[in-house]
Amino acid sequence: MKTLVVGATGQLGTAVVHELRRSPHEPLAFVRPGSSFSHLAAAGVELAFGDLRDDASVRAAVRGVDAVIATASVVFPRGRASFADDEGRGYRNLIAACEGAGVGQLVFVSNHAPYIDPYLERVPSLRLKREIEHRLEDGSVPYTIFRSAPFMDDYFALIGSDIPLRGAQNATLDRPFWFSRRYVQRTARLIERYGIASIPGGVHARNAFIALDDVARFLVNALGHEAARNTLQVIGGPENMSWQEVVDLYAQLLGRPVRAMPSSPASNRIGAALLRRLSPSAANQLGLLWVLSESENVVDEPAAVARLFDVELTTARSFLEAKLALPHSAAVPSPAS
Repeated sequence: MKTLVVGATGQLGTAVVHELRRSPHEPLAFVRPGSSFSHLAAAGVELAFGDLRDDASVRAAVRGVDAVIATASVVFPRGRASFADDEGRGYRNLIAACEGAGVGQLVFVSNHAPYIDPYLERVPSLRLKREIEHRLEDGSVPYTIFRSAPFMDDYFALIGSDIPLRGAQNATLDRPFWFSRRYVQRTARLIERYGIASIPGGVHARNAFIALDDVARFLVNALGHEAARNTLQVIGGPENMSWQEVVDLYAQLLGRPVRAMPSSPASNRIGAALLRRLSPSAANQLGLLWVLSESENVVDEPAAVARLFDVELTTARSFLEAKLALPHSAAVPSPAS
């Protein structure tokens, strides 16, 4: 299946492209002309230039493809971004173009989060993910929606470690958005240097943290899968882990004490409200931390869905052990064609 990857220059999109190249499917990467796509071009990946906000370029990109995998998101933007344009109008353009071209399947990655007020009202990316889900469910394109638990690659780093970023290609947290960059700089290597982990919310809240590479395998393995047709699947890692268990794991692997320092949900909620007019993207990021800090993200029976899509789930321990085995400057080699 020739598969258009939307969001191909992001960390998840890049992983999807490489996973497609290891599969019988043929990737086509949809990239903005000014984006960081050199790693894809160097690997010999076919590129389709355009922008989700440009309806003509989207229609041209989907022409002749069998399937689309959509990972595009502006949670961690490159520069200025608009939720209404990038994820609102952009996904409307994509779904309409797929309907017009007769695309056989659209695979979309969403968030496994509490889709309730006031979260939907105050966190744009959650609201838009839900709207895109509804649009797919009401449309004519065969779809597969994966609601994913938080990525180990991001949240194990955000609590104060650069270990999860080792070997990452086009890492989400390396994007030059001022707020996320400042946040990462403030918390970088807290665990390694000072034995402190900055936890969003209570230490006993559980999340089904999942490795980003596993998410990429779910998306690719859903292509042409009859059981995936017109379904919403919830995916997570093999364990529902508390933040304290994550902190204890760091302590075991590093051979030193690590102390959890929980943050108040109110601080993230108030910060998001104060930033809403100044920077909607920064407010959205704090809003996501607010949601995470006062709720759990538990997945029931993740192994059943993993078996259905032939994905071997990565444990938190094996994820961090693999990262620790890499040098700080490790680069991910491009897979063979």
